[in-house]
This record gives sequence, structure tokens and C-alpha cells, in this order.
Amino acid sequence: MEARADAIRPIFILSTQRAGSTLLQRILGSHEAIGTASEPWFLLPLLYSVREKGAGAEYNHATMVGGVVGFAEQYLPRGVDSYLEAIHDLTLRLYGEAAPGKPYFLDKTPRYYLVADDLLRVFPEGKFIFLFRNPLAIAASMIETWADGNWNLDHHSSDLFGLARLSETYEANSKRAVGVRYEELLTQPLQAVTRLLEYIGLPADETIVQRFVDLPMPNREYWDPNATRYEGISREPLDKWKATMASPLRKAWCRRYLQWLGAGHLQTMGYELDQLLAEVDAIEVDLHRLPSDLRRASRGYVHRRFRSRFLDVSLPLWHGP
Repeated sequence: MEARADAIRPIFILSTQRAGSTLLQRILGSHEAIGTASEPWFLLPLLYSVREKGAGAEYNHATMVGGVVGFAEQYLPRGVDSYLEAIHDLTLRLYGEAAPGKPYFLDKTPRYYLVADDLLRVFPEGKFIFLFRNPLAIAASMIETWADGNWNLDHHSSDLFGLARLSETYEANSKRAVGVRYEELLTQPLQAVTRLLEYIGLPADETIVQRFVDLPMPNREYWDPNATRYEGISREPLDKWKATMASPLRKAWCRRYLQWLGAGHLQTMGYELDQLLAEVDAIEVDLHRLPSDLRRASRGYVHRRFRSRFLDVSLPLWHGP
């Protein structure tokens, strides 16, 4: 697929939820050459229209996929490739209309990790930034952000276990993409952002890591009612997860989750298994949420089994100790 020379060029931030993608989006979106918008999302249904599994709808999704693929193979000159090329062209047109006059458009939609391989295929001219964060900090942020500190990780299994898929995609495409850790953004923001802009092909200046707080982001509250205004870059999130994960069940979950991810995936993301396990072991146990955790984890296990069967996706079914 070839883009027109005058077409806007896409930049994708690929991460799971609660990995710090909004901070990175706001910083990069403050560059005068980059347009952006809250979370477009529209590429998910477009790319899932040629995937039989993983989506649920009132219509029969697998039958719809058969219709789309059959139409493409029978009537389009290059079959599904022609269909994907049309998605490519539509996407660039929408990006261009959303950010007129900008040479780049930054799309930050965390669930795009589910279609990361497709994005790399469909957008050969694209720039791909893989954003990683300590997986235990991601889990803790899900608990604090969406459940007021209560156990809810069974409801976010696809995102938690999708981190392995994201790691694999990055490792397979590291020559085309760039990786960055959320912790780098907090501790060395200018160096990290300068490296990302060099990858994109744009100059950086020292003010970009300050002026992002004023970037308007219309429609953000539509999908994130808990959104708060940034006042700057803070190092507070670096160790905040430890207090959240102090319950015995949560510490046990952390150990099993890290072992499931494995040393290889963690190393690809920039973390060390033994170091993270040692940090978990060093957390002082807090028992006050244990009864609630046990009740919620039991209900969550049932929820995850149902979701796996309904969507015909495979998710690990362990929980707790």
C-alpha cells in the first residue's frame, strides 16, 4: 500500500490501558507538526471486519466477516488487500480532516494493541511507538482508577494478558518501531521525547515537556469520566502501585502474573523478572482488603470464563494464590 506524497502520515502509540499513553500523547501532540485527537477507536471495528473471532455484536460477527471477505475476494482486484487499502485511504482522509495543515496525526487508542500487527501491515508509512509500563503498576492503576481500590482485575484480563501480545509484536517489528518506558517519561522526559521525535523525523525543543499541559483535548471526558487535568510530570506513580498490591491475594497474583509474562517478555519491555519479584516480596502485607478481594476474585473468575466462551477468545483462567 502506497500513500500519496502529500498525505498526512500516521503515528500510533501502542500500549495497553493505564500505561501512561495519555501523557505521551499530550506531550507529542504539543509539537506544532503533530495533530491528535482523544481516542479515535474507529480502526478497531474496521480491522475486526476481517477477523472471525474476538468481537461480539447483535448480528453474527463470523457471518459478517465471511460476507466481507467473500465480497473482497470475488469483486475487488486484489481481494482483501484492496479492502485493507481502502481502510488505509479512509483513515488518512479522516486524520487529515481532523488535523488540517498538520503533516502528522497521532492516534492513541490503547486497545489498538489488539490490531497492532494489522496496523503495521496496513500503514507501511506509519510511525509506531510501543509504550510499556511496569505491568504491576498497570494492574494497580486499573484497581485504583476503575474500582476505587477494590479488586477488579478479572474484568480486565484481555488487557493484562494482552501485554504479552504487545511485547511479541514489538520484538518482531523493532526495526520499524521504537519502544519507550513510562518510567523514562517520568524520570528523563526530555531525553525520552527527543528520542521519539528523532525517530519520527521531527526536531524537539525543551519546552515540549512543559507546554503539553495546555493542549486542548475535546471529547476526552466522553470515554474517560475520571479524566483530570495534567499539571506537569510527576514521579509519584513510580512506586504508588506497591501500596495497592499489599493484600496477600494481590501479592500472590503479582507473582503469578509476572511468572506468566516470563523473563523474555519482561526483558523486551525493559524490565527484569527477578527485580520485580523482589519488589513484590518486599511489600509489607496489609490484610484489610483481603476478605473483599477473596469475594470479588471468586466472582471475577466466573465472569472471565463466561467472557472467554462468549467471545471465543482464550484467556488464562487462574486467579489468586
